[in-house]
Amino acid sequence: MALKMYFTDSGKKKESRYLRSLRKKIWYRNDEWKYDADIVARTAQKYYGENTFGG
Repeated sequence: MALKMYFTDSGKKKESRYLRSLRKKIWYRNDEWKYDADIVARTAQKYYGENTFGG
């Protein structure tokens, strides 16, 4: 997963605070989650029309 953030000049001054506030805010609910290249490939095909993410 990639996260791209854009800051105004005043927001850039608070960048560290914003990044700290995001810490530990994103997680997987299922502790048994495993990467499945076939699922990634099917999802890429469905949404992007191509097989660029595995499989």
